[in-house]
Amino acid sequence: MSLGERRNPAPPGRLVERVLRRTLAGFVTACLVAAAACAADAPSPTVHCEHVIGVRDEPGDGFEVFLDAVALPTRQVLQVQQLPDGRYWAKTGLVVRAGARVDLDVVGEGLTEWGSPGVQGREQHVPACGGDGWIAFAGGYTVAAPTCLTLRVRARGDEEEARIAVGAPCP
Repeated sequence: MSLGERRNPAPPGRLVERVLRRTLAGFVTACLVAAAACAADAPSPTVHCEHVIGVRDEPGDGFEVFLDAVALPTRQVLQVQQLPDGRYWAKTGLVVRAGARVDLDVVGEGLTEWGSPGVQGREQHVPACGGDGWIAFAGGYTVAAPTCLTLRVRARGDEEEARIAVGAPCP
């Protein structure tokens, strides 16, 4: 190629294709960053007070009380059933002292869900529901395999961890 000759530019279709690819890659990257930021700022699923399925004087056998606010099934191995997607579900109620505000976070892998219908999440928020005694919500735990699931419980300005035997005993 001599000094005065110009190289043939890319055909117009190829140029458009390159521009579209770069634009699409930038758009996808921006969407992923925005989605991650939104997920980090998203509020925890809330267990709604109108989803209470029962009221009792005491939490019940097999349940341990944490922070005088929530009772969790730590004294038994929960039965699991395998879901079509291969994960495991253990159905058990959530029992909360009436008037107590509670936040529950899964430490490690697993999901919780309470309410009718509930929303699965690694975190759950229970507002201070009125009434007397202990109130119960339907729901349970979803895990990849039977495991000892750790929940971080926050209530009354304090924090504790609970170990839930979801299909497998806790050591």
